[in-house]
Amino acid sequence: MLTLQLKTAVLGIVVVAALSTAGCGLKVLPIDSFESPIAIQPGSDSLRIAVCVDVEVTKLWATERNVGDGSDWEYFLRADGSAFLKSGDGFDVENMPLGLTATQNSEPMMNTGFQIEVVILSETGDGKSLRAMFSVPDGAVLVNDIWLQSDGTITDVPCPAGQTPVPALDDVPNG
Repeated sequence: MLTLQLKTAVLGIVVVAALSTAGCGLKVLPIDSFESPIAIQPGSDSLRIAVCVDVEVTKLWATERNVGDGSDWEYFLRADGSAFLKSGDGFDVENMPLGLTATQNSEPMMNTGFQIEVVILSETGDGKSLRAMFSVPDGAVLVNDIWLQSDGTITDVPCPAGQTPVPALDDVPNG
């Protein structure tokens, strides 16, 4: 129940933060569920992010927290600008899409017991914005040749359309 309340509170904060002026009124940018088609992967010094739908990006941020010690959410990546990403496009802070400027406050931990949230806002076109929450369960070891999906599965490609996912992180042996 606490997780549901926390997700609801975080969603409320994101929706409020995503308000933008449109003419004389306010426009709420639509944000998909916690399982938007986004995948993540550890990079050398930063998080690698891939989108699995076409989207025009105007803002992006990623936060992380340690669930075990009750830490607050901390931003580790923010990006602004305008870039069109096609399904399957991947990037990290060192290889941002042309048109986006990023700052990385810290390197993400991506350890057991951590949660990572990625939000991609789009204020153009259909205004579709994406949001995904990722949990790194106990005993999991994330390596840079696998992709973590927001439903907890891991795959060998970021957007596994039609691919049978490899076992959930709970089933991956500790390395």
